[in-house]
Amino acid sequence: MGCRGGGSVGPLSTFADNFKGISLPPGYRLLALEAVGSTNEEARRLAKAGEKSDLWVVARTQSAGRGRRGRHWVSEPGNFFGSLLLRPRSNHKEIANLSFVAAVALHETFAEISGGQVIIECDWPNDVLVGGTKVAGILLESSFSGKSVPDWVVIGIGVNLIGGPELERHAFVSLEQVGIKSVTPSAFLEKLAVAMQNWLDIWWKSGFEPIRTAWLARAAGLGERIVVRYGKEVARGVFADLSESGALILALPDGSRRQILAADVQLDQGRG
Repeated sequence: MGCRGGGSVGPLSTFADNFKGISLPPGYRLLALEAVGSTNEEARRLAKAGEKSDLWVVARTQSAGRGRRGRHWVSEPGNFFGSLLLRPRSNHKEIANLSFVAAVALHETFAEISGGQVIIECDWPNDVLVGGTKVAGILLESSFSGKSVPDWVVIGIGVNLIGGPELERHAFVSLEQVGIKSVTPSAFLEKLAVAMQNWLDIWWKSGFEPIRTAWLARAAGLGERIVVRYGKEVARGVFADLSESGALILALPDGSRRQILAADVQLDQGRG
């Protein structure tokens, strides 16, 4: 099956061998697989089977990788596909904060790897941009069995290390395309796992406010005119703020403000 921090659970694959020398924060384990439907799907399966918290699941390839709203995530070998299984003691309203925790951790990881060579931004609600183009996406999934505390949470992360897909209406870029070469999935995970643990600690101890502040300091389009599309509705305004629950606060032309919980957002290129 792969490898977990403290010992083997089956024959090591070539892909898993790449992770044998990395160091994860204390208490974290790793399952490295050659191929899965998606790492989120595998992490969910393990969670339902009783797997403990703090497990990273990574894979060389995914046949059914998914992004937000069920969109297909193109999974080219050499890129990073990973999911973190957690069992946090937080209520359902707070769980959505974890997308922002992951985004700030990703931003920190990219900044360390790039050495300041590129502009890195967090894009609401769950992407990270390099040079204004998407380089990473986050997919948060959870399960509640009739109680406020989740049974489990899975944070899925896909990062274009060596190549980005070419899709109509969606622009992607890879680290390699912007001159940051030779970043392997194992090297990326080693840095990401540390950043994730650091920001998770901040979230657990201090709540969402320091995460919100950090995210806003790294936000793409803050204070700029944007177009928001949700369902068949389109709204234009200024990206004014992020609410205490993580909603985008849109300042409308009439002076009112609207909280956007889920939508596709882009800069308003048609208005001055």
